[in-house]
Amino acid sequence: SQQAQGPFRLRVLGNPGFEATRFDFVSALANEQAVKVWNDVAGELQPCPLVDEVRARTGGLHGPVARPRRHHACPGERAVAVTLIEDQDYRARRCMLVDAPRGGSIVLEFQGVPSSRKLRGFAGFSYFNGRDGVGQQVELTLAEAGRELGQHRAEAARGWVRFEVARPEPSSTVTLRVRRLADEPGDFCFALEAR
Repeated sequence: SQQAQGPFRLRVLGNPGFEATRFDFVSALANEQAVKVWNDVAGELQPCPLVDEVRARTGGLHGPVARPRRHHACPGERAVAVTLIEDQDYRARRCMLVDAPRGGSIVLEFQGVPSSRKLRGFAGFSYFNGRDGVGQQVELTLAEAGRELGQHRAEAARGWVRFEVARPEPSSTVTLRVRRLADEPGDFCFALEAR
């Protein structure tokens, strides 16, 4: 549709490729009933309980990204939490921060995920601190009902990158595994939606 308002002409356009988000994994991370988080080192799973600390931790100017008060606390003072990072264009991105252990992984199991055709996500690192990194640093594996749906390998220097996997036989439980591939630390963060 189109209409004139004084010297302005307003047009309303429909998006022919619009796909509604059926489940937002980032928003579900703060819900204890929707997600369970574990630290996995050498096959030994340790729970990462949801906690509320007295205050958030921030790295200051050019430091690590903020670790909010409410987060999943994993061994070694590592966190799994909703935060913001900057992408390669220095735009803010709301995402799940995952501090994966050296030689292990973090497992996130989401319950109550509705049926959808695919999972669409974006992954990256805090660009200012990670832009000079080299190589693949984190591997994100997506699985459902015991079957692997796909993997995404993130590199700090690539910035915020889109990925997508199909859900051939959707179930209500989606498992995500984040494994660090490089020794150098980094603020890995990702967003995921069922569409």
